[in-house]
Amino acid sequence: MTDAQGAVSPIRVIRLRYAGRCKCGVDVPAGTRAGWNSAQKTVTCPDCLQRRAIETPEVEQLSVSSDVAQPSLHERAQRDAGASLAAEYARRMVRREDRVKQRLPRIGGLLLKVFDEAPSTKAFKKGAEGERVAIKKLLSDSGPNVHFLVNRRLGLGRRDGDVDVVAVSAAGVLVIDVKRYGEANVRVEREGGLFTARHDVLKVRGRDESRLLDGLAKQIDAVTLSLQADPRFADVPVSGSLCFVDADLPLFGHLEARGHLIGPPKGTAKALREASGDLAQDLVEKVADHLDAALPPALS
Repeated sequence: MTDAQGAVSPIRVIRLRYAGRCKCGVDVPAGTRAGWNSAQKTVTCPDCLQRRAIETPEVEQLSVSSDVAQPSLHERAQRDAGASLAAEYARRMVRREDRVKQRLPRIGGLLLKVFDEAPSTKAFKKGAEGERVAIKKLLSDSGPNVHFLVNRRLGLGRRDGDVDVVAVSAAGVLVIDVKRYGEANVRVEREGGLFTARHDVLKVRGRDESRLLDGLAKQIDAVTLSLQADPRFADVPVSGSLCFVDADLPLFGHLEARGHLIGPPKGTAKALREASGDLAQDLVEKVADHLDAALPPALS
């Protein structure tokens, strides 16, 4: 298969780990030997491969190889750490540059060098760096039996939020939301009493930031719904964790709010490493593969 200049396209024949859909509209199940374009993330069904081979046999022979393994979950987790936040930062920077140069074509370039970007834009860069730090620690310190998915949407076709990290272990699924609040004091207070129900309040720099717990609950619901779509995984336990990078957290013990763990990357990795559960390793791998297909990457 060639491009307009006659160069060989990056399509390879592999045995698909996950189901896909060909451009002709045919669904291609997992395990099928089919075409895979790693650059465009597209699948070509066997019929289309055969038809193209007949039309361009010489080129087709060059583009076909034996089974080519797709990157593992671990490799993709390393690659995708902080990717969606970094992409948003880059998009905002390009938009800022275009806007300034259009309004002030003569001095726009100078102004861009003199004046820093807005704090709201810079926050995406800091957030991406924080995600990379956290995910690197999780991958290195959680142990070999934990599988990670990084930067995933909340479900197929959904555009209403992402989940930073999903960790699958013998204890079940842990949804991890990474936050970076430089040197911010993070504490949990219990409010309510005689006449009102007691509830947890998350305080960051002394301010009520319980909305972070609400966001985590939304991610947990999405992951739970994805698991319940397959009867084999309907009973897999799902819990949540807020992972704070560079924050001021208690030196001893750990924080919990609404039943969710709150701590630094090191503490979150330790909790994963020491957690015990009843899920066999083959089931852990099947759960990870299922969520890999059910929660597509946030960046296409």
